[in-house]
Amino acid sequence: MHIYKNLLFILAGILLFSACQDAKLVGPIEQSKTAPGVVSNVQVVSTPGGARISYQVPKDADLFYVEADYEIRPGQKEEVKSSYYNNYLVIQGFGDTSEHQVKIY
Repeated sequence: MHIYKNLLFILAGILLFSACQDAKLVGPIEQSKTAPGVVSNVQVVSTPGGARISYQVPKDADLFYVEADYEIRPGQKEEVKSSYYNNYLVIQGFGDTSEHQVKIY
């Protein structure tokens, strides 16, 4: 029993020592300093209270998502993000049939 207790302390010390080593920091995946390209071929399909905006994403490796900023009414801003793997955004929350400006980044 005494041997098992000593063995347990030794193993705990080894685990503690190995856990206290410095962690390596990982930098950005892409080292490019230029911004990703713009989306193209934007098409809008109106839906009740919103719209579905489809587009083509650029082939840049440093593009993570596409974002749309808009106001559903004056002073109330909304944003929607879509992954690089999707080619559309769904915006919603409009209470009227007026035209609204949507900025896509």
